[in-house]
Amino acid sequence: MASANKNVMYYVHIAIFLLILFGIGFLPPFAQITPMGMKVLGVFLGVIYGWCFIALDWPSLVALVALAIVGYDSGTNLLMSGWSFSVIPQIVLCFIFAEAISQTQLTDYISNKLLQFK
Repeated sequence: MASANKNVMYYVHIAIFLLILFGIGFLPPFAQITPMGMKVLGVFLGVIYGWCFIALDWPSLVALVALAIVGYDSGTNLLMSGWSFSVIPQIVLCFIFAEAISQTQLTDYISNKLLQFK
């Protein structure tokens, strides 16, 4: 029962994420925000919600696609600007290396050895 409730909540969070992502752009602009600014604000708030309640990986990619859909920039320019900063590939390589170490259970071995010390 708890697993089914958790599964339902996951889909509710996805629906709220998509509603925020694309829905805020249809609200009337306020103060000095332009209509395009409202669309970008919706994508920003949606991805923050997605990061908090869903995951970090695929909501980020959906946000890049959403920015292309709302007309902020072309998809190729968004991908180029998102991946051209030199730190991003380094972080991805570090994550791959950390996962490889975790799969070999080297971290478990090291932590067990450290806990056995008096």
